[in-house]
Amino acid sequence: IIIDDFDSTKESNSKEMKINQEVTTHPPNVAKPYTRQSSDASIKKILEEAENRKHEFWKLIDEHNAVIENIKRIEKLENGSVCKVTQPIRT
Repeated sequence: IIIDDFDSTKESNSKEMKINQEVTTHPPNVAKPYTRQSSDASIKKILEEAENRKHEFWKLIDEHNAVIENIKRIEKLENGSVCKVTQPIRT
């Protein structure tokens, strides 16, 4: 005896129908033709954004270098004071 699960087939059929409806109701994406002006404007905007990002990147590099130099200076000061403390006392 084979018993079919009617609930699951009903559910899968409704899912398939829903997917088919979505496919048929939505028109395919058709690319809009770009004009020369809109393309040039897009390119200009992208180049400006790239230039801004480049400047921000160099600012971050400069800040990073300043932090590294500051850490080196602090380490040098700490090492110098440690050396002074650990030097033997002469009497």
